[in-house]
Amino acid sequence: MSQFSLPLLTLIVACAVSAGAGAVTPPSPSAIRGPEEVWDQLADTAQQQGQVRVIVTLDMPYLVETQLSASAITQQRQEIASRQQQLQVQILPQGGRTLRSYQVVPQMALELPAEALQTVRDSALVSHIEVDQLVPPILDSSGPVIGVPATHAAGYDGSGQLVAILDTGVDNSHPFLSGKVLSEACYSTTNASDSATNLCPGGSDSTASGSGAPCSSTIDGCSHGTHVAGIATGKYGVAGSPAAGVASGANLVAIQVFSSINSTLCTSYGLSTPCALSYTSDQVAALERVYTLKSGGMAIAAVNMSLGGGSYTTACDSDSRALIIQNLRNVGVATAIATGNSGYTSSIGAPSCVSAAISVGATTDSDDVASYSNAAAIMDLFAPGSSITSSVPGTSYATWNGTSMATPQVAGAIAVLRQRYPSDSVDALEGRLKATGVPLDDQRSGGGVTGIPRVQLDAAVGEIVCNQDDVTIANHTFEAGQTVECVAYSTIATSGTVSLPATANLTLQAPQITVATGFQAATGSTLHLLPLESVLPANSSAITTTIGAAAASPYPLSLTVSGVPRTLRKLEVTLHGVSYTYPDDLRVLLVSPAGTKVVLMAQAGGGTDISGIDLTFTDGGATLADAGPLTSGSYAPANYAGSFDMTSPAPASPYNSALAAYVGESANGTWQLYVDDAFPSEDIGSISGGYSLAIYY
Repeated sequence: MSQFSLPLLTLIVACAVSAGAGAVTPPSPSAIRGPEEVWDQLADTAQQQGQVRVIVTLDMPYLVETQLSASAITQQRQEIASRQQQLQVQILPQGGRTLRSYQVVPQMALELPAEALQTVRDSALVSHIEVDQLVPPILDSSGPVIGVPATHAAGYDGSGQLVAILDTGVDNSHPFLSGKVLSEACYSTTNASDSATNLCPGGSDSTASGSGAPCSSTIDGCSHGTHVAGIATGKYGVAGSPAAGVASGANLVAIQVFSSINSTLCTSYGLSTPCALSYTSDQVAALERVYTLKSGGMAIAAVNMSLGGGSYTTACDSDSRALIIQNLRNVGVATAIATGNSGYTSSIGAPSCVSAAISVGATTDSDDVASYSNAAAIMDLFAPGSSITSSVPGTSYATWNGTSMATPQVAGAIAVLRQRYPSDSVDALEGRLKATGVPLDDQRSGGGVTGIPRVQLDAAVGEIVCNQDDVTIANHTFEAGQTVECVAYSTIATSGTVSLPATANLTLQAPQITVATGFQAATGSTLHLLPLESVLPANSSAITTTIGAAAASPYPLSLTVSGVPRTLRKLEVTLHGVSYTYPDDLRVLLVSPAGTKVVLMAQAGGGTDISGIDLTFTDGGATLADAGPLTSGSYAPANYAGSFDMTSPAPASPYNSALAAYVGESANGTWQLYVDDAFPSEDIGSISGGYSLAIYY
C-alpha cells in the first residue's frame, strides 16, 4: 500500500492553460500523487467560479473491447452505466451536474460545486480525476518530400478509406474537398465560467448533416479544420489548388469539437477574441463517435487531432483520452496527434504523449526540425510542417506552419497504407512508417532527440518490415544500388518473384532462412545469409522486498554473460514469479554491462495484489496496465512514474524506456537488475524465480 492519503484516487491535471487577466488560473500540470496541494487548487477554483469542470475515471475492472466477447462488451457497458448512475446520485444533492456520460470508456465529465467536489474525492467509485481543460488548435510543397507523387503513381492514394478530422469543422463545399465528407458530428460546450458558447447546430450534440461544418469565420481559428482536411485528403486536378493531399482518394469524417471562447483565454494562446478552443470532454465524445462508426463498418483508417497543450517527457497514459485512443487502435484506427508548437526540445504536448497515439512533430522541406516543433524521445514521427498550402473555408487556400500541418500527412499516410495493407494492425502500419522513414536528429540549440523517422511514404508502401519474429518477402523488386539488412527472430522466407538487381546488396539474418525458386539475383548483386542465434542466460535467485526497506535484496541481482560472438540485435527480459501487495509502487531497472539503463516497469498495476506471475518485457509487446490488474504475458517496458531516481546505489536517471537502447552493444559482461519500492512503508513481495535474458545476436 502506498503512502498516499487517497490510495485509490490519482489526480491528473493535464494541458493546463495560462489564464488571462481577471481569470482564475487552472491547476498547473503536476505529477503529484499525494493530492492535497492540487485538491486545494481545485477547491479554490470551485469556490471562486462556483464550480469546476472535471473528467473522472470510474474505479472498476475494465478491458478494451477487442478483448471481450459481444456479450461481455454489453455487460461491461452496463456496468459503466450503472456506476455512472451511482455517482450521479452521490453528487446530485450537492448540485453536481453530469456533462457527459461515455459508453465505451468508464469515464464521466462533471461540473462540481465545492461540496460535490469533496463528494467525488471521497467516493469509492472514482479512481482518477482530471481537469476538463481547454486547448487550442495548434498553429504557428511537402508532398514530393515524403514521396506522395510516386506513391500515387503506384496506385495507392487511400481509396476506400476515411480519415476522421477532429477539429473546427470541414468545408465540404470547398472544391479541394467537395463530396468527401461522408459523416459529420459536433460536440461543443456552453460554460459561463470560461465564457464558452456551444457551436453545434441548435446548441447541442449533433450527428446531423452539416453538423461538422466549420464554425464562423468571425471566430479566430475556425479555418483550421478545413486546412488540415485538405492536407490529408485534398483532391487532384482542382484549378488553383496546391498539390493533392497525401490520401487524395480517401474520404472524411468531419467532427467539430471546438467551442467559442469570448475571454482573455484567447489572448493567452495568441488568438483574437472570440476564439475557438476545445474541451477535453468534447474530444472524448468525438473519439467515441469514431469508435461507434468504425464498429458499425465504416472504413476509418485514422483520426487526426491537430490540437493539445502542456509539456510531457514521458507517456501520459492517465490522460482521459488514452482509453478511447487505445480502443480505437485495437480496432484498426490510428490516432495521429500533433506534438505541439512550443519549441520544446525534450517534451511534447498532450494528448500526443498518450502511448497508443502516433505523435507527430514538424520539419522543414530540407529535413531540419522546425524551430517551433516540440520534440522528445517519446515521440514517434516527423513530417513536413512548414509553409504548407491547403484549403480554407470558401474557395481559397492559405499557407501555414505548424505541427498541425505535419500531423494530417501522417493520418493520410496511414490511410494509404491501410489501402495497401488492409489486414495490417495499427502497430504494423506504424512500424512500416518508422522502418522506412528518414532518421533525423534535432540540431536546434538544446536538441537531444536523435533518429526519429521522417515519413517517407513511397518507401513505406513497398517496404519489407523486418525486426519482427517472422518476415516474408513476397513479389518484391529491390532497387539498383540499394543496401538492405533484414533481421527476423524466427524465420525469413521469400515467395513469388523477388528480384535483386545488379549492385544491390541484401543481407538476411534469422534462425531459419528459406529462399524460394522465384528469387532472382542479377550478376553484380550480393546476397548474404547469416544465422541469427540466441542465448538464454538466467539468474534464478529470488529477489525479495520487506516492509520499510526501499531496496530489494539482493540489490542488484547480477547476471554474467560470456561467449556471445556478435553484438546484440534484440533483448527480451523475463521476471519469474512476481508477487506484490501493491505493484503500483514497484520499480525495476536493468543495467547492461556497458551501463545502458532501461526501466522495465515503474508504478504499473495499481493496487491489485499479484501472485506468482511471469512478466516478459519486449519492445512492441502489449501495454502493461497502469491501473491493473497485472497478469502474466509479454509487454513493452512501461514507466508511469515519469522522471525519478532508483534507490542508491542504483545509477541515477535519465533512464531509457525501450530495450532497443541495448542494440549494438556487446552482451558480454555483468548485467544488473535493480528492484525497489517507491513507498516501502507497507509493501512486501518477491520475484521468486529471478530473471532471465533472451539475447539475439
